[in-house]
Amino acid sequence: MAVALVAMTASAQEKVLFEDGVEYGNGATLTSESTTLVLGNDRATKNYDIKLSTCKAYCAELFGQTVMVENSSGELEPKTRVVYAVGANNPKDSLLNAEDKSAGASFDPALGNLPQSGTYYMITPQKAGHVNAYIILNADKALFVVKGSTGECLPLSDLTLKGDGDSPVAREFKKDEAGEVTNKVAEKLTGTLEFDVEAGETYYVFCNGSKLSFGGYVFTEKKEEVDPLVTKYDLDEDGEVSLSDIMVLVNYILNH
Repeated sequence: MAVALVAMTASAQEKVLFEDGVEYGNGATLTSESTTLVLGNDRATKNYDIKLSTCKAYCAELFGQTVMVENSSGELEPKTRVVYAVGANNPKDSLLNAEDKSAGASFDPALGNLPQSGTYYMITPQKAGHVNAYIILNADKALFVVKGSTGECLPLSDLTLKGDGDSPVAREFKKDEAGEVTNKVAEKLTGTLEFDVEAGETYYVFCNGSKLSFGGYVFTEKKEEVDPLVTKYDLDEDGEVSLSDIMVLVNYILNH
């Protein structure tokens, strides 16, 4: 008898998006059924800037919202745009002073010194799954996705970049002069950043030396899918097909 085979499969998607016309300050929190997004401590005296970005089919389907935009005649008309947030300070590892500035250092993967001020975003899923986030990343700025519990960066091989377009456009991290892959892009990226997440972990998303624009994300939970044979023949409901299931069948036959 076969032992149960278990695979991971995608389930329903949850979206976390900003709203045009809404103010989002330090620590602003957005939630979906299974995730929480918290904005970093950028400025105590001013909110994050909320802006609109034009979008093509790929990002429009994932993040597009209908908003009112002024046309060339000065009239408002509905358009599909991505609503995104961006701060005014680069992420640093110390708190803001009275002038909303920080004397701290940028993130160093060797130190794991997570940002305490500036433009950064914290995503905490309650379930394991996959995050697909809208970002605008300037060229030659180091992008990081870091675990809050350890200060450990997700490997670049675990991050997927795609540019906006009529369909997603594959984008790669650039290589340095020695041919080593860096966590920078050669040209400005307007598109998506994807990575898998663990339940209960907080992921810091930011870039060094700049302000990462962030337009929310789509979260897809991953659930266990049981082999159909197990569903059909797991008579004792212990999650696998074994000799005990045969005994259940024999006992049923003998007693009916």
